[in-house]
Amino acid sequence: MSLIVVKKISPADTLFIRQKVLRSKLAVNECVFPGDNLPTTHHFGAFEQNQIIGIVSLFQQLPNDSSPIGGMQIRAMATLKEYRGKGIGRQLLENAELFAFEHGVKYLWANARVSAKEFYRKAGYSINENVFNIEGVGMHVLIHKNNPITCFEGE
Repeated sequence: MSLIVVKKISPADTLFIRQKVLRSKLAVNECVFPGDNLPTTHHFGAFEQNQIIGIVSLFQQLPNDSSPIGGMQIRAMATLKEYRGKGIGRQLLENAELFAFEHGVKYLWANARVSAKEFYRKAGYSINENVFNIEGVGMHVLIHKNNPITCFEGE
């Protein structure tokens, strides 16, 4: 395997992998998420020899109305099947975390697929073991990770 480069990408650059890996029953144009084009949303791609092989997006959303302000949601974390198990997902996640935490985000959270729960646990995320279904997508758990530098102040 050659060098993997992670860099910021456009929302449109995420769609092929979103469709192929996460939403295979939908058309590519149906894989656009509300908020994809907001200036507060950030998309990252992992590239091998200029070919995109993995993606992750950060959205400025809170898990619920009572959540503390300052969080971002990880969405559409995906690596092409033939590249899994090679540390690419971990590299994408670390780059997204670094970007978010360097920009003052207090915590990251996600609705993680149950099949990805251990991946996030190994990356230092806390896992809420209550499993829930996202219609048309599957079973998920809520995960989160606090910014190790600027954890919640006064809470």
